[in-house]
This record gives sequence, C-alpha cells and structure tokens, in this order.
Amino acid sequence: MTAAQFLERHTDPWLLCEIHRALPSTPAADILVPSTARSVPVDVAPVDRRLNPNSLLTIDDRWMLHPVQKSDRNPWAERILVGRARNNDIVLSIQSVSRLQCYFVRKGAGFQLFACKTTSRTLLDGRPLSLGEGVDVKDGHQLVLGTVTAYFLEGSSLLSLLGRRKT
Repeated sequence: MTAAQFLERHTDPWLLCEIHRALPSTPAADILVPSTARSVPVDVAPVDRRLNPNSLLTIDDRWMLHPVQKSDRNPWAERILVGRARNNDIVLSIQSVSRLQCYFVRKGAGFQLFACKTTSRTLLDGRPLSLGEGVDVKDGHQLVLGTVTAYFLEGSSLLSLLGRRKT
C-alpha cells in the first residue's frame, strides 16, 4: 500500500501506546485486548519525553497502535472511550488504567480529550486534566493514562515514524 492509499483509507488519527513500562515482565500479547480489528502490535523505539514522535527511532521496543475511532461496543455516539473495560473503543488492559479513563470528542477537524472521574491520572503533555475539562489534542501530543504513555499521531506522522524507524 502506498502512503497516499494509507492516508486515504485511514483518515482517523492513531494512539501509539507504550506498554513495556506498565508491565515489563508480561508479553504484550497477554496484557492488551485489541480494541478493534485494526489494532496491531508495532515495534518502535522508546520515547524521548520531550514529546517529539520523531525521537521514537533509536531502540526497538514494544508498542500497541489503536485507531482513534468509534467501535460498535460503545453506546455514546459522540464519544470515543478509552479505558480498561471491554466496551471502550480503545481498550488498554493494564491495571493502572481505569475502566473508563478518558474519552475523545471530535471537534471540527480535530479532537478534544476529556478526563473521567478515576483514581489514576490523565495527563496531556505533562498537564493533569480536570474532570470534564476538554483540551484540544494535536499531532504528536503525549498522553499519560495511569502508567501508560501514549502519543496522538495523525496518519502522516505515523507513516513518517514507521518509515524511518531502525530495525
């Protein structure tokens, strides 16, 4: 598939989730429940905490990739739910992630992120989100959901990242 075909087929952004920090001794296949048929394991490098997705190129490690899109499991028409529960659109089966951690709402051509009432934290670029506060999410922003670090990536950034990563 060419880059143009990929971008035409996958118009939604992606959530690239670092899973080795949450449960380092457990194989990735055992700790994540794929949120959709299009969620796939991806080998990329550890994250430079300066929020630059281009810095994911140095050493291979284990990550999980999720499209930020609705599934048929979630009854909220306007929300893309993220959490540990199996009825979320993006399922992260990691104990530090709440059953309903946060959710995305489409706002025009972009997305906003909202934190839910949880005992674990939701951060956007290092800033804690308040309950009910909607914050615009842009390409390359870092999210921390419990102990899981994730990156919000547009399709072009994901393609660039995967095309340049070292194997």
